[in-house]
Amino acid sequence: MKKSICVYLIILIMAMLTGCSTSDKDTVNQDRDVLYQVSLLQGLTLGDYHGSITVEELKKHGDTGIGTFNKLNGELIMVDGVVYRAAGDGSIEVVADDETIPFSNVTFMDADETKELKGVSDYESLCNELNKLVKERGKNCFYVIRIDGTFAMANVRSVNAQDEPYEPLVDVLEHDQ
Repeated sequence: MKKSICVYLIILIMAMLTGCSTSDKDTVNQDRDVLYQVSLLQGLTLGDYHGSITVEELKKHGDTGIGTFNKLNGELIMVDGVVYRAAGDGSIEVVADDETIPFSNVTFMDADETKELKGVSDYESLCNELNKLVKERGKNCFYVIRIDGTFAMANVRSVNAQDEPYEPLVDVLEHDQ
């Protein structure tokens, strides 16, 4: 049975910030055009799963983003200022403000541009369209792209909460995603 599901895809294409700048004249939205990062991805890869910031504090720095929770307890998905946990068992829940986060990237989703993508029927054609946009605007910048749509299927992954002593992320992903 083919069911359609609404999915918010948040794609963070991250590269070095070199060459990207904000004009001194652009002071109105300057604070909102920032990618706020909690910790480094390298910390996760080495097994640092200890939360260092609360969901409440994270919400002050953005309304859209991704990350994970204390003990690597599921995937963090922030959409429209609401923080969700995609748990290892596939369930989705809204997370309490006192939950802690060891890693995240968030920003405020203030659309600089809106574009309707027509004829995108699969993942490959979506990637081609997004790659065109990046090529036009520059490879060496941060981009946050929100895609709203109805999809027949979505592939997702998450992990269950880990116990100390924490294994490196690569090991966790081999047996627990």
